[in-house]
Order: sequence, then structure tokens, then C-alpha cells
Amino acid sequence: MFSWFKKTPPTPTNYSFDGLKSVHMQLVRHRELSESALVELLRVSSEFLIYSDQHTAQQSFFEYFCEKNMLALFVQIGEASPPHRVQVQLLQTLSLLVQNITTTTSLYYILSNNYINRLMTCRHFQLDQEDVRDWYVTFLKALSIRLNVDTVQFFFNSATRTFPLYIEALKFRDCNEIQVQIAVKTVLLNVLRVPDDRMRRFLTHRQNMPYFVELVDQGQVLALKMQGILNTTSLSASAEDKLHYVLDATIDHWYYLQDILDVPMPDLCFQVGEWIFEAYLKTFVAQSLLPNCGGGGGQRVSTLLALFLLLQFFQCVAHSPVLNAATFMLFHPEAGVNCNYMAAALGTGSRRLSLRRHPHPPSTEPPSSVTSPRFVLPLQKLPKVSFEPHATPSCSSSCYLLTRYASGEWPGEELDRVLNRGNLFRSALLALVDSSDIHLSLAAADVLHAVASNKNVDRSLLKDCQLVPSVHQDADASSSSDDEESPSAYNVQCVDMVLRNLQRAASLTYVSVMLRLLMELTGSSRMPQGRLLSGDHQKQLLALRTDMAAALLEAPLNLALWDRLLARAPQQPAAVDWSAISPFAPSTTPTADAEEKYLALHHTLVVMELLPPLRPQAVLEHQQHETAELDSAFLHQSTVGLAETSFLPCAQVTRPDECLFCLLNVDKFVLVRPERDMTRGSVQILTPLYATIAELDDRVKDVVHVQASGRVVDLLFQSPEMAQQALLHVTGMKRSQIERKSKAIAALLA
Repeated sequence: MFSWFKKTPPTPTNYSFDGLKSVHMQLVRHRELSESALVELLRVSSEFLIYSDQHTAQQSFFEYFCEKNMLALFVQIGEASPPHRVQVQLLQTLSLLVQNITTTTSLYYILSNNYINRLMTCRHFQLDQEDVRDWYVTFLKALSIRLNVDTVQFFFNSATRTFPLYIEALKFRDCNEIQVQIAVKTVLLNVLRVPDDRMRRFLTHRQNMPYFVELVDQGQVLALKMQGILNTTSLSASAEDKLHYVLDATIDHWYYLQDILDVPMPDLCFQVGEWIFEAYLKTFVAQSLLPNCGGGGGQRVSTLLALFLLLQFFQCVAHSPVLNAATFMLFHPEAGVNCNYMAAALGTGSRRLSLRRHPHPPSTEPPSSVTSPRFVLPLQKLPKVSFEPHATPSCSSSCYLLTRYASGEWPGEELDRVLNRGNLFRSALLALVDSSDIHLSLAAADVLHAVASNKNVDRSLLKDCQLVPSVHQDADASSSSDDEESPSAYNVQCVDMVLRNLQRAASLTYVSVMLRLLMELTGSSRMPQGRLLSGDHQKQLLALRTDMAAALLEAPLNLALWDRLLARAPQQPAAVDWSAISPFAPSTTPTADAEEKYLALHHTLVVMELLPPLRPQAVLEHQQHETAELDSAFLHQSTVGLAETSFLPCAQVTRPDECLFCLLNVDKFVLVRPERDMTRGSVQILTPLYATIAELDDRVKDVVHVQASGRVVDLLFQSPEMAQQALLHVTGMKRSQIERKSKAIAALLA
């Protein structure tokens, strides 16, 4: 119902001027009509108007509609407490009219005379009924799509200085129905995007701003719902579904807030950004990062969930002021827990110099022509951010060890890593990257990467926070790694920490995140800067590669995996989701994904210009040129030529009358079903020889059992000699292929 569609008008033969007059005459006495008759008349009347609008020869229909003021009849019907079905049809008719009218004159008539506003504010609609409610919201959404600079005059009530479309839509903001929520958000965004001064004064009036405060607060509500689900000792399937539902809702919530922040209304954007910063990021999420033994009046979530919420924020939001403010608060060495939004958003990075010259930051309010009584955010009601470190051997009754959640929290032996000086949040985040808890370490590292790689965060601010190199890359391009100043160009302690963590037995996701963070810390993601690394760090990275390569050479080679990994181009790692950091996620073995971890590291070293690119051709190239044609034919289910191909005729034991050819290919085991003329055939089985197992039947000497492509095929040859020849070919070529590929992989790892 919520999909927007153009209703196809009935054929012209169904319409006449007399027919429209008849519809009007019956609608005039609507109180006397039966419910079904009134429903049909409402439906037909809208079709008359849509047909007239789309056929210029029938403009008399619309002129008659205006002359008889039929829209006023619709209002009368709506205000007469009509039956349920009539309400639904009236809203459908109005929605179709608004959606389908294309002529400007017709649209202006429908929107004028305050009829639409009267229908919107009609209190006789049974909005507690689901279908009436849904069509009413659809009607509001259709109207909002028609909003622009020219039509907004029809929706704004100058006498009462109200905006009924906005007010009525807001009443459904807490509806549980997803489609209704989406429609309401669409209405509100369409209203916000209209550049009309009167409307913007109305929207930013202090009586209308609390909606945006409530909207931001919804982020904390969703976070606490997630924490409630995570408090269970083990997640059941139903709890897992609920968790993913709330996670999706949180992402939608941030994208909606970003849409609001994109609206060119500076005062609104500033206040929304300030409340996000103060009420959500600082006093709720960032406070949850600290292993605080001081209690406090604010709510919190587990440290792991707080990290994930930060990750969501930096991945979804693109509004630079709030991103800069969050980055400054979390990572700037000089930031304190009481930094305010104005200073954090506008007084950081490259903006500092201009702010020193102009102490008062530029006004964030619109011109006086569009200002309204300013809404004052209730900042004084927010809990104060405080931190009391753990004290041994005795601590307060609100000790972190006694009040923390069962999972996703700081290990007890690491509580002293948060230094009670400087920027507490920075100290906590860096300590969490180095945590013995692999989930906390992964989440914290990904937060650092999300911030350092965010293109909407001021680059100078990132340098001040020591998340990217502090020197200009182009100025340093000629510097050698032995330059005394080169090691200080990036955060040496952070790089040391990442290199330590890369030596841990962790998942592929963990290794990928650490490598991405390393590239941001050293500037390698934007321009190859291996020369910026100190000689010691270069040696550590190369030694790590050597150790990983040696471990791979000692383990059995998985040729199929190597073929697949080397054949694909380096891929951009996917964003880390909750499943990767969840404490309920199954742990991986140290050797899991070892090949992919090595290739990820090698690719990083190539980007840093510390190693030459891999050359996988020696592993992947075929020894027989016909193999490429066979691959293509098998992939596209086409035929392949057999005229100059060596093969042994055979058949399946279960289908002895069906001829097959076993091709004597040196790269793959190939089974082809020939066509009638025997010159072409379709490939039935195509498997690398190293993945093929063949053995002679113990009793029937002209039968060979072949295991390939996950199936076992029993092949009957014309003689025992042919069967023996096929077996010798498969086993001999397989041995040769394994030896050749193993040597090539060893050369890559050398």
C-alpha cells in the first residue's frame, strides 16, 4: 500500500460529462446514500479527475469539478463521521488525486481553499483502525512529496502560525508499524527540505524542537535494548533475531539523523549536533568506555557495546561538525571530559588559527529574517562525566568489578591502564586496542580505523590526534627511513601496539583491521609511505611476514584454496559488524584462514613499497592451452571442439549405452558427452587433477572409480588396457601438477 503508483485511468468510453454530473448530483445527497454506493462514487470521482488531467480535450471535467466545488463535498463527507469503509475510500481517493494530478493549475486548486488542511485535521477519522491509519499516513506522504517553494503556502496556516502536515505526521512518530515509521520520516524530511522562511521559523520554534531532542534520545533507547538482549548468558535464536532487529533499527536511526543534518538549516543542525554530542556521545557512550568505580547517575552499556556504537556512528554519520567534535573529545590529547560542542566542533584542527584571530566563532544561526525564539537544550539535566579509578586492595561499593556487566567489559587485571590524567577517553581507547580480550581489542582498533579513515573528519585534527602522520607526505617523499625525524612523524606507540597485536593468534577479521589501522597510522592508505616507517618497524613487519610464510610452508598445502585466493584481486575488507566482535561468537583456531592472513599482510607490504607485488602466474597458469577453452565451455554451458583432442571413450557403469569421452588433459580431469557427429561435446565434469582421486576396480579391471567435483563416477572403459591408461594418466599428471604448484607456492612465500 505504501508503494507509490500511477493509477491507469479507465478507457475514455467509460467517461462522459453527463456521467460526471451524475456523480456530483449523487454526492450532494451523500447522507442518504448507502455505504457501498458512497464508496463507489468516491472512487469514480477521482478517476474522472485523473482522466481529465491527463487528457487536455476533457478539461471540462475539471472545470465542472471546480465550478461545483466538489472538493468541499469531500470535506463534508469526512466531517460527517462516515463509516469505516467510506473513510478508507475517501483517503484513497484523496491520495490518488494528489499523486496523479500533473497539471499545475489542477494541483493548486486541490491544495487551495484550505480544504486539504481541514481534511488533515479532521477528527472523525478512526485512526486507531489500522487500514484508516495507513491510508491517512499515505495521504500525508503524498502531500509532502508535492511540497515545494510554490505549494508550501497552501499548507502553512498564517492565522494560527501552524503547519498541520508536520504536526499531524508527528503524531505517528511512535507507531510500531515499520511502514508507517518510514512514511512519517519521509514526510518530515520533505517538510524540512523546503526552503521557506516562514516554515523554517515554525520548525525551529522552541515548541517544535523537543521532537529532535526525542529523536536523538532514541539512539540511547535502542542501545539499552541491545544491552538488555546481551545480558542473557547465551543468545537463543529468538534473542539473536531481536538483536539484529535492534541493530538494523540503530543504523536506520543514524541515517535518518544524517538526512536531517544534511538539511541547510544551520541553527537546527547545530542544536541536533550538540545534543548528539552532549547527550549521546559524551555522557552515555564515551562514559561507558571507562572502567569507572565512582558510580554516577547516568546509564551505561558494556564497554564492548559502547565501542560498537561508536563504530556505527562514525560509519553512518557524515556531518563534519559532529564528527570533528566526537574525534576531538575521544582522541585529542588536550581534550577533557567537559569539553563542549562549540569548542570541539569549530575550534579544532585547521580552524584554530582563524579562531585565534577571531575569538568568537561564526554564528551558527540563520539570518535574522528566519530566526525564532531559540530553544535551549536541557544540558543541565545531563549527568556529569566523571571517573574514579579502581583502588586496590579495597574499593568503593560502586566498584567497577562489582557493577560491570557479565560480558563485554574490561578484564580485571587491566583496570589500571586508564590514566587518570589528560584525555581519559583517549587513554581508555588506546588501552582497549591492546587489551587481552580479543573482542575489545578488535572493536577498539576498528573505531580508530573508522575515525582515521573518515574523509569527513578534518585532516589537521587527525594529525593533532596522532591518528595520521603529522608531516606532509609530499614533503617527506624524499626522506629516507634513517632520517632521525621520520619515526616521530607518526604515532610510534600506536604502531608498536599494532605490530604486537598482529602477532596474536586471531581471526582474519582481526588481522585485516589491524593492517588497515597500521596503514592509516603510517599514511600508507593515501600514498605509499613505507619510507616513513622507522627501520625497526620495517624489520618487524618483514620478520612477521617471514614467520607467517614459514608456518604455511610447514603445514599441508591446500592447493584449491591457493588457486582461489591467488585468482581473485585484492578485495576491500567488509565493514566489521556485530557478529565479528560479539562475545558469543565462536572462537577461531590459530591456523584458521592462515593463507588469507598472509596474503593480506603481503598486500599491505606491497602498498608500503616494502615488497614487490606477488606474481601468481606460476601457480595459476595452465600447462595445456586447451584448458582455458574447456573452462569457458564449462562455465557458459557451451560445447567444445573434439577434433584434435586426445581422449579415451568410456561410459558410466549405470548407463553403459551413453557414450562419454575422458579427455587426456594435463591440468584437469575432464569428462565430455559428445554430440552425434562426435566433433563437439558438452563438458560434464571439470576438476583440477590435484582434487581428483582415481582407482581401479578390484574385480572388474575395465572400471575406474573417479571422485571429482564432490561426486563419485564409475567409468566403464572398452578394455582393461584403456582403463589402466586412464588411471596412469590421472595419477601421473596429478603428481606432476601437485609438485609444480607446490614449488610455485613455495617460491611465492620465499
